Formats: sequence, structure tokens, C-alpha cells
Amino acid sequence: MLLNWIPLKLRTGVEVTSRMLNLRLTLFNGQVFDWVHFAEGNYYGNSFHSAIVLLRESPTNLIEYARIPPAADPAAAVEYEAKLIDYFNLEENYDLLIDDWIKRDDRFRAVSDRFRGLRIIRQDPFHCLVGFIISQNNNIARISSLIHKLKLNLPFLSCFGEFYKCLRERVQGPRAWIQS
Repeated sequence: MLLNWIPLKLRTGVEVTSRMLNLRLTLFNGQVFDWVHFAEGNYYGNSFHSAIVLLRESPTNLIEYARIPPAADPAAAVEYEAKLIDYFNLEENYDLLIDDWIKRDDRFRAVSDRFRGLRIIRQDPFHCLVGFIISQNNNIARISSLIHKLKLNLPFLSCFGEFYKCLRERVQGPRAWIQS
């Protein structure tokens, strides 16, 4: 089974670009700890609302996602995409905010280009609480490791435990689901 990569779109139909959502900056800055980067294929994966979601930046700088298993029908696909849009807070136009802050603050102007595409994630409150508790006196790598172990051993923390079982078995990417 080949992955069906779908361009992530706002409700207005505008396709999400890497300028709007920088995956590396957003997923690995200490807000959340359960995303995994797969160097082979350069995409990111996580369990998300009863499925596995993979995200990548296309060669044309569009953000694309693939869902495993695929949505059962078009309405479910639209609902799932809306949850991704909400999770990454993509309906908020950060460019307008950044442009305003650049006018007001010279220091912000000096560093603003380095952080284009960084989003504030709307994380599930329970997952946020667990991450906060674990984060005390730890570093990001250790927190991520602990979150992955919790999801593996406490299935209610992960909507899709197979993702973490494959990580534990050191499967390189999501091939285990695709080939089975």
C-alpha cells in the first residue's frame, strides 16, 4: 500500500506552506514530546485521533499529511484535517502578528526570520499535563523517551499503540503497517 499524501488546507482552501508551519521548529521545540522524525523520507509521525498521522514538507514547500488507516469516507477526511488545522493553530494568521511585532521591537525584527513557521500547538490538556509533570528536571530527549515509554505501556495515552510497538522494535519508519 502506498501512502496517500494530501496537501494540508485551511477551511478557506489555502494550502499550508512551510512558511506557515515549520514542522521541525514546531514539533521539536519543547511544546510536545511525542512526535518522531523519520530521516528516511524526511517525515514526522505520531498517533493522532485514532490514527497514525505522518507529516512532511513537499518539494514545493507545501505541508502534506498521510493518515494510516485512511479515512473511511470524505466527511471523515475533512473532519480529520480540521483537527490537524486546529492542533497546529493554523487558522490564526501568525504573519500579521509577526509583522506587527517587527514594527514594535528591534530585537524581534533581528530574529524573526529564524522562527517563521513556528506554531503554538493546541495540545490535548491531559497530554500537556503529563508532559509538564515529566518535564521537571529533565531535558527534551529524556522527556520524549519517557512519553514514548508511557504510550507504549499505557495504551489509553496513545490512540494507536502499534506506532509505539514498531518504534520499540526499531522498525525504520511505518513500513510495518504498510507491508502487513
